Amino acid sequence: MKSRVGIVLLLVSCLVGWYLWRHVGPDLVGSEVASPMAGEDGERANTPEFSRQPAAAAQQAPKRMTDVILDEIARKGVSSPEVDDLVNSANVACSVYPERVREQVVVTEWAGSYLTKACEEFDASRLPKSGAGHSGPDYLRISIKGSQKDASEAALDYLRHPENEMGMVMAGVQLIGSGMLPEQDSYRLDAARLENAFQVAAVSIMCPGQEGCAGARFRAAFVCTTVACPPDITYEAAMRSTLTPTELQASDRLRTWLLSIRR
Repeated sequence: MKSRVGIVLLLVSCLVGWYLWRHVGPDLVGSEVASPMAGEDGERANTPEFSRQPAAAAQQAPKRMTDVILDEIARKGVSSPEVDDLVNSANVACSVYPERVREQVVVTEWAGSYLTKACEEFDASRLPKSGAGHSGPDYLRISIKGSQKDASEAALDYLRHPENEMGMVMAGVQLIGSGMLPEQDSYRLDAARLENAFQVAAVSIMCPGQEGCAGARFRAAFVCTTVACPPDITYEAAMRSTLTPTELQASDRLRTWLLSIRR
């Protein structure tokens, strides 16, 4: 069951490292960027039926992520947070998936087939880049150069007007890691399990339902390489299937709180 915890934590830690390398600079990415510690295990909750895709959508042929990203650039602009999120997600998944194949840990056949096609010729360094680029949330730079208190206050402010899923997740990691998530002790979860719950809450807001965000099916496939799930599952439902019932309750509560503070 430890692989269940690893799905969320691996995604968070990889995104943090890649995002900081891209936006803050490789000289500032080091021991200060720590991966969350794995929490205790538990039984996963069942995937809710309402969170599945229509059968026709589940049978759609995979689209190369390079093409998905170029389409999103055409829609939102090369410097948009949404494009940043998509590029980082693809970079993580297309880097980690071959390792999972070599280690023979891919447990869902359709997800493996989907990622094989979607990651064809993906190379983030060959994608269009903006001269200015998206600088990223302030709390990332503050967490490296400033105090944890200042970084956590900046993370909380970011959550009031989040730009993408990745930004929300890392803001949650910052708050939880510093013990500054409001009413944190009341969730009665250790930091790693609370971070799991927080990420799923972020997904439910930023990438809900069938096509809540660009590349949603690709993101679901990546989660489903190590979690058994049906081909018609949505990204949100795939993420929910990695949580225990206790974590699910915390995730739903976190979602309500995140929506309440938005402005």
